[in-house]
Amino acid sequence: MTHNENETPHPAIHHHREAAAHLRQAAAHLDHALGHHEQGAHATAGEAAKMAAGHIGEAQAHLAEAQRLHAAHEAHGKGSHWNDAGEQGG
Repeated sequence: MTHNENETPHPAIHHHREAAAHLRQAAAHLDHALGHHEQGAHATAGEAAKMAAGHIGEAQAHLAEAQRLHAAHEAHGKGSHWNDAGEQGG
């Protein structure tokens, strides 16, 4: 048995993946920043924190685009093409 959701990926999935990747990178930079703060290297910590902020901004941009795609999808009634579990009666 095949399901439409497996045949045609929702266009927002790319943006969700990108946002997740940027958030993982931001977390890595923040861990790096904390390590430098603990060692007293506050200027280096500040640079790592700026890198983290940049990745968070990128993640927010991808999430905004994903939300736009979801809204457009719902507005155009494409539930039969990209279906959630309830859109075709289960």
